[in-house]
Amino acid sequence: MNKTILKKYYEMQGKVILPEQKENDNIELAATVAANFASIGFPMTNEQTKSLAKADKKDILAFYKDNYAMLSDVIGAGKQPKPFYPDFPEGCMERSHAEYFIDQIIYGLSGLVLEPSVYMEEKKKFPFIGQPMRRILMSGSMEDLDVTFDMAVKSAIAYSKEQRGFIMEYVKENPDKINVLLDNMATKNRENAVACAMMMEELSGNSFNTAKFMKQPTDLLRYAAFKSLQRVDAARDPYEAIALRDAKEDMPDFALGRKERRFVMDQLASMDRGSGEKLSNFMHGHDEEWKRLIERLHISDRAWNKPEYDNVKRAIIIIQSGEKIDRPARRIEEAVKAGNVELAVKESAKLPGEFMRRFDKLYRMGIEQGKEQVVLDAMKRVSAKAGIATVTGAIGNIEMRDHDEEERFFKGKTGKVVRTTDKNRKAFTAAQIKEAADIAMKGMSEKFAGKEPIGKVYISESLADVKIPADVRDNSGAVGNMTSGSKMPIAEDWNKMRFFTSWTNLAKGQKCDNSYSGHRVDIDLTVAFCDKNMNIVNFCGWNGSKHGDGFVYSGDVQDGGPCNGNGRAEFIDMDIEKLKARGIAYAIPQVNSYTGQKFSEQPHTCFGVMKRTDDDMGENFEPATVVNRFVLDTNATQASMYIIDIKNREILWMNEKAQENVASRSLSGMLNQVGRAAGSKTMSLSRLVEANVMATGEFTKNPQKADLIFVRDTDEMQEIKNEFDIPDSDDSKFILSSNMEYITGYLMQEGTPASGEKTKEAQKETEKTISPDDIKVEIEIHSEEKR
Repeated sequence: MNKTILKKYYEMQGKVILPEQKENDNIELAATVAANFASIGFPMTNEQTKSLAKADKKDILAFYKDNYAMLSDVIGAGKQPKPFYPDFPEGCMERSHAEYFIDQIIYGLSGLVLEPSVYMEEKKKFPFIGQPMRRILMSGSMEDLDVTFDMAVKSAIAYSKEQRGFIMEYVKENPDKINVLLDNMATKNRENAVACAMMMEELSGNSFNTAKFMKQPTDLLRYAAFKSLQRVDAARDPYEAIALRDAKEDMPDFALGRKERRFVMDQLASMDRGSGEKLSNFMHGHDEEWKRLIERLHISDRAWNKPEYDNVKRAIIIIQSGEKIDRPARRIEEAVKAGNVELAVKESAKLPGEFMRRFDKLYRMGIEQGKEQVVLDAMKRVSAKAGIATVTGAIGNIEMRDHDEEERFFKGKTGKVVRTTDKNRKAFTAAQIKEAADIAMKGMSEKFAGKEPIGKVYISESLADVKIPADVRDNSGAVGNMTSGSKMPIAEDWNKMRFFTSWTNLAKGQKCDNSYSGHRVDIDLTVAFCDKNMNIVNFCGWNGSKHGDGFVYSGDVQDGGPCNGNGRAEFIDMDIEKLKARGIAYAIPQVNSYTGQKFSEQPHTCFGVMKRTDDDMGENFEPATVVNRFVLDTNATQASMYIIDIKNREILWMNEKAQENVASRSLSGMLNQVGRAAGSKTMSLSRLVEANVMATGEFTKNPQKADLIFVRDTDEMQEIKNEFDIPDSDDSKFILSSNMEYITGYLMQEGTPASGEKTKEAQKETEKTISPDDIKVEIEIHSEEKR
C-alpha cells in the first residue's frame, strides 16, 4: 500500500493493518518481523504476532516491507545524521567556550570543511543497551482506514498540509472516493470547500465541478489566490493562500487569465442579493484582497456590460471606494460603543455566529447593567444555530474566565500573536460561568442530534487537559503529537531529554522563495531556560552557552550535506532534576532556519526529543528512544512545538510556527506564543465528547461496558487495558486524543436534519457523481504525462 497513506494512518490513530488471516502457522517468520519492529521501538503484542502468523508468507513479507519502512521513516530510523562533535555529549561537557569558539573559526575559514571529526579521533560507538520506547501498535483495518478518510475530508477545521497529502494519495489509490470530496461542497468550512474543489481539478484534470463549490463571495477570493500562485508557478504552495490570512505585503498579486476573470464575475452574478449594497455586505471583511482582485477584473471591460453584472459592478465600486453603507456589523459595533446592550444583543442575534463571537463582551455589558438575562436568553435562541467551531470557542472562553486577566494574547488572521495589557477583563463568578456554559453546551448538543449514536462512552480524566484542535494548518506530521494548549505529564522515570534537529541541503537547482545561501541549509537548535516569570536565565545554542549545569550543546553545524545523504544534526541534552534544583521553571526548545529557506521548501528537516538515561550508550541519534518527532514542513522559518514545565513535570504543547527570530535572545514573539498556549481558551476535548454524549449516547464509569473509550495516548490505553483486563482485540474501542480526524470529522460535525436524511438542496447538489472509471482514466493520463 502507498507509504504516505500508511504513515498518515499511523500518525492519526497509531494503527497498522495486518494482512488477511488464513489457516497458516508461520510463527517463526512473524516472530522475526516482531523482533525487527521492536528493535526500532515498536513492539507488537502476542495477539498481533499470532494473527500475523496466520497470513500467507508473501503477505507477511509485504506487510513487513511496507510497515517497517513506514515506521522507520516516522521516527527517522533509516538515517544517522552526524553532529558537529563526534564525542558528544561527554567531550562537549569538558570543552571550554574558547575551544568551541576556535573550532567554529577553523570550520568557517575552511569553507565548512574542517570539522572536529576531521582532526579528532572518532570516538568508539557502543550498541544501544538502554530501554527502548514502547510505542504500542494498534490493529486497524481497511474499513477503518476508509472511514478515517471520510472523516478527514469532512474536517470542521481547515486542512493541514499533511491531511491534504493524505486525501490526494487516498483518492489516487481509490478513484471512486473522489465523490467524498464532491459531497463536501456545502461544508461550513469554506476554506476546505475551496481546497476540495482545487484537489478535484488536480485529480480529474478538469474544472467541471468547480462552480458547485462557490457558495460565498469569499470562496472566489480563495479560488483567485490559489489560481494566481498556480499561474505564475510560485515556489509557495498555492493551497496556503486559500486561508486568506496573509499580511498585506505577503498577499499574492492576482494573476488571472480571461477565463478565470469571467468565472469570478459569473459566480458573483449568481450570488446577487438583489442590489449591489446587499452583495457588498457579503463581500465585506476582506476588503484589501478584493481591492487587489478588482484591479484584475477590469469592470470597465465591455464584457461586463450585460445587466446581469450591474449589481456586481455596484458592489465592487462600494468595496473599492470604501463607501460607508448600513451594514449589520456596523450597527452592532455602534450599539456596543453606545453601551446599549439590548440593541447590541438584538442586532448580533440576527447573526448567530457573530453573537457567539461577541458573547464575552455582551455578557460583561449585561452583568454591569444588571441585564445579563437579556444576553442569556438570546444565547438560548442562537447557540444551536451558530457553527460548531464558533460555539466551542465561546464555551472554552467562558470556562477560562474564572480569574481577572492582567494580560491577553490575540492571534490575528495572519497567525501572528500579540500581547496586550490595556484591556484587562474582570472574572465571571462560578455561577455566571456555569449558567452560560450550560446554555451553550445544550445548544451545541442539539446540533449533534441526528448523528450516528455514539453509544456508551468512558472518558479518561486526562482529557480535561487536552484541547480540541482550533487550527492545524501549520501542524506537521509527527509521532506523539497533541493539540496546541494541551498538557501531558512527564513520566517519573524520564529525567534526561535529548532535543534534536536534523536536515539536509536542498537539491541542486531547487527553486526557493527566500534564501541567501543557495542550496545550502543551516538549521539552528536552541533552548531557552526561563524562571517562573518567563525571564530567560540561560540560553543554549550557537549564540548562547554551550554547556552549563544541566545542559550541553553538540555544536553549530552550518551545512546539511547532500540532499540524498544521511544529513546533519544538532543536539541539546537537558537534565530535568539539575535544572529544577537551579530554579529553572521552563525550557523552550526552538528551531530556526538560519539560511532563510522555509521549512516547506526543505526536503528532510525534523525536530524531536529522545528519552535518555545514564545507561543509554547508543548512537547520538537513537531511534528506539524517540518520544516525539516532527517533520517540519510548514510555511515558516522558525518553530517551537512545546515548552517543558520543569517544576510541574508537564509538556505544554504549542505545535505552531513562531513569528519572530527564535534564535535571538529577545524571544518576544516566542514568549507571546507561550502565553497564548498557556492561557488557551480552546474548549477541552472532554467537554466536546460530553456534548456528543448528551445528544446521542450515555456515560459509563466501567471501560469494560463502553462502546468507546477516550484516552490521552497509547500509554494510558495500555494502563486501562491492564487495570480492567481489556483484550488487545478491543483496540477499535479506543479513541486517542491525537486522532484529529475523528475529532473534527465526527465529534465536531453537526447532525443531519430530518432523522438523518439530507436536505433537498444537499441531495440536488450531490446527485451528479463522478464515475470511478472516468477518474481512473484521468489519473492515469496525468501520471503518463509526468513520466
